Amino acid sequence: MRRAGDERLRIARDLHDVLAHQLALITVQANAGLTLLPRDSRAVEQALTAIKDAGNSALGELRAALDALRSPGAGAAPYRPSPRLSQPGDLAELLDGARAAGLRVTTDTAGPLPVLPAPVDQAAYRIAQEAVTNAIRHAGAGATVGLRVACTEGRLELTVTDDGGGRPGSRTAGGGNGLPGMRERATAFGGMLTTGPVPGGGYRVAAVLPIGGAP
Repeated sequence: MRRAGDERLRIARDLHDVLAHQLALITVQANAGLTLLPRDSRAVEQALTAIKDAGNSALGELRAALDALRSPGAGAAPYRPSPRLSQPGDLAELLDGARAAGLRVTTDTAGPLPVLPAPVDQAAYRIAQEAVTNAIRHAGAGATVGLRVACTEGRLELTVTDDGGGRPGSRTAGGGNGLPGMRERATAFGGMLTTGPVPGGGYRVAAVLPIGGAP
């Protein structure tokens, strides 16, 4: 019974992260398309394509989660979110979405990541995703976002910082669960999360996850 409850909580967290991220992208691109409509048909086409891709991705994740919730029996396939921070393709897709929303993105990795336990790898990705989503929503197009990943002394260190120099558009509805969700993911593995404004402008999210941590 407890395992089923934990699984449902994990699905709820993943749904929040995925939908918040994709809806933020959709809102930014829709606003850009409306602004550019009278004068730049090519940019409008790109914005509409980004909206389509974000919507399809969100719908796919939503269907997978609902299938898991509707089939809670022992024989049902468990819901396991696939994106991982250590997978270059997963991280590239996340950062490409931020670039499509008008952010400048820089990355800093201290060499290739070691093999990470799947739960830690997935939690780190979700923390990065939520931090990037916050930058899209609150820093806005034109801001610079830096992502730094390093593994030292048996722990994964992840930092996402924006310079606050963008043009925030219309805020997506809802919100308020992002920071608690990131903190829950970090502490579930014996790690920690710190967040707050950066002197001179901007915002930073920093997570430390023990690589050998078990939820």
